[in-house]
Amino acid sequence: MRKFLFILFLLSAAALAVVRAVPARVVWCCGGSGGNPDFCLVNTSNIDFYFRLDDAAGGPWVDATGQLASLTAAGATQIKSYLGKITNAAGFDNAKTQYCVGPTSGSCTLSNNDTTLTCWVYLTNKTTSQAFLSKDTFSTTQSGYVIDYDTGTDRFRFRAGGTNGMSVPQTVSVTSTNGGSPSINTWYFLCAQFCRASNYIAISVNDSGLDKINYPSTIAPQVNTSTLRIGAMTTHLPPYAAEATIGMIDEVGKWGRLLLTNEVTCLYHSGAPTKFQTYPFN
Repeated sequence: MRKFLFILFLLSAAALAVVRAVPARVVWCCGGSGGNPDFCLVNTSNIDFYFRLDDAAGGPWVDATGQLASLTAAGATQIKSYLGKITNAAGFDNAKTQYCVGPTSGSCTLSNNDTTLTCWVYLTNKTTSQAFLSKDTFSTTQSGYVIDYDTGTDRFRFRAGGTNGMSVPQTVSVTSTNGGSPSINTWYFLCAQFCRASNYIAISVNDSGLDKINYPSTIAPQVNTSTLRIGAMTTHLPPYAAEATIGMIDEVGKWGRLLLTNEVTCLYHSGAPTKFQTYPFN
């Protein structure tokens, strides 16, 4: 009996050691049906910025991580605040007249390391190409990144630029084939990734699976000084902007790592109105 109790004690101690070894901040989902989790936690390690866009109409829009300065409004008309996918969202009613503008440097820049960008978008019009998140001008010295809707392919797209020593930067573009043609007046969850370790960029829509394309190892993302923008490309000065959004944008984040597949699934499914909406910082 004593030997049995001693063995049981050792096994219990070993189990406790394993439990204590589990990181305090983990990714997990539980409950739900059909693969839809009822409760999610997403690891916020290596997060660079996160704009909930719950702020009042006209801004400013605060970075929930506290790492970046708040975004301010640019353009001729006021940016609205509407009921969004998660709480409220920023509303852009008029093409080429309104967008959120932010810093030119810091954690908003695409570095030569693994990166994930996420956002919810809602198109009310598909007559023009529309950028949701960008930090670029795709010029000689300001090539960066942009997530947008492209009218030419009728698909969501992720573009990342860089330099390989040439005077004109190279831009790599990947289109969401798996996501299909988006409908207007519908929320979509976009996840874009830059993987330096395996040299690719990718995009997924509504957790539909990544569409990937090679990003040559000879190209290095540029640390540019163009402004971070939500709702337009970083190309023109107010009151005009290239590829201005007509619709709504919500929950915009950037991580300095690749999100795990389970994390992307959690972010997408926790946006369902019947689920616990446990987004980072919400």
